Amino acid sequence: MVSATGGVLQHMRQEHKVCVCLLDAMDRMADAIGAGDERTLRVARGIVARERGYDAMVHYAREELLFERMQARSPRGEVAVRGLSHEHDELTRMGVTLLEALDARLAGKPEDPARLRHLAAAYVEALRNHMSKEQQQVFPLAEEILRPQDWSVVGAAFGEQPDLLAPPAGETLADVAQWLSEHGEDPLRC
Repeated sequence: MVSATGGVLQHMRQEHKVCVCLLDAMDRMADAIGAGDERTLRVARGIVARERGYDAMVHYAREELLFERMQARSPRGEVAVRGLSHEHDELTRMGVTLLEALDARLAGKPEDPARLRHLAAAYVEALRNHMSKEQQQVFPLAEEILRPQDWSVVGAAFGEQPDLLAPPAGETLADVAQWLSEHGEDPLRC
């Protein structure tokens, strides 16, 4: 189980750090994604699938619990998290749309390269903006307004935490690192 206060936010920040690392890779793959390079499409698909699976099944549920505690604790908490649950829904929709487009292209179906680049860029930008709000506004306010009992509830929802770089994330990072190396790009710094 993740410890109260610092442990909960430390783990959430680590999850964001891994996500940012993968989004950095997506940025560096943008032209190859649009060109339809199969290897690139598979690596990009792995990134989005990892993010969508982990976020939808684990990360968002934890954040939603944090948001609920903040809303219950303070009007400032309510204001800070307003709209973030909707953003989770929108990010999930955007991720699904991008996965469908990548899958279609990988299946040999025609897919407009500009649309693929746009979907990937929009997803990356929206996810970065969302995490930035959480990192800069929500997490610091949570540290200020939540009480030990709140952190106990949120921490209990974490259970035992696997290594964030273990499979499948570790496999995705290894695929990304190999792609970057093959394309003369600097390595990831996760």
